[in-house]
Amino acid sequence: MNEVHTRKELRGRTAATRFRVSPSSLGFGLGCRRCFGWALRGETLPSGPMSRLFGQLDGQQKRYFVGKPAAVLHPELPAGVLQAGGRVASAAVSFGELELQVAGNLDARVAFEDGSVGVVDFKTTSPRDGLAENYKGQLNAYAWALRHPAKGAPAEVSRLGLLVVSFQELLETPLGLANTVGTTWVDVDDDPGWFENLLGEVAELAVDPDSVPPGLDCAWCALLEG
Repeated sequence: MNEVHTRKELRGRTAATRFRVSPSSLGFGLGCRRCFGWALRGETLPSGPMSRLFGQLDGQQKRYFVGKPAAVLHPELPAGVLQAGGRVASAAVSFGELELQVAGNLDARVAFEDGSVGVVDFKTTSPRDGLAENYKGQLNAYAWALRHPAKGAPAEVSRLGLLVVSFQELLETPLGLANTVGTTWVDVDDDPGWFENLLGEVAELAVDPDSVPPGLDCAWCALLEG
């Protein structure tokens, strides 16, 4: 059983000098920066259960697309083949006496024929404006880990993108009801300099989460500080 910590308990503890940052935690920016910092230091934040359905859909998508040509993502992508993403982990990067390591599970990658790699993340949602910006941190984190690996040779990352999978129509088939889906490729800005600055922000939050005010709409901060 996992031990639950809150920031009241953690404030009296000596901060670690090395922190692990999950790329998925960087989706939609950092959210409430104070909560993000305390989560890095070990606070257990409240969260709702992830639907088992989404886990099943994720597995189906990976099984279908792995081994397919890059053109199934978008016809204008360079020639290449989709591969399973797997675990990625970066070498630690230092900010003063503090170190950060980026580590997480990548949905898929594209092995382009020119030897470079594409970072792919599957999203089961509706295509809409803002998705590329929402997940810029997450995909740049995967790219960072591939370019600065803890082990092995660095990869040349040439493309970042989301494959947005959306439900279309429910149909009757000989095997029963089936839901058709549509896919949309969304390019994500590849910006190593921006991401390094983001890691600097993360490092500052890890040192002292209380250096920033609570998020304006953060109910968890309001509950703890009220």
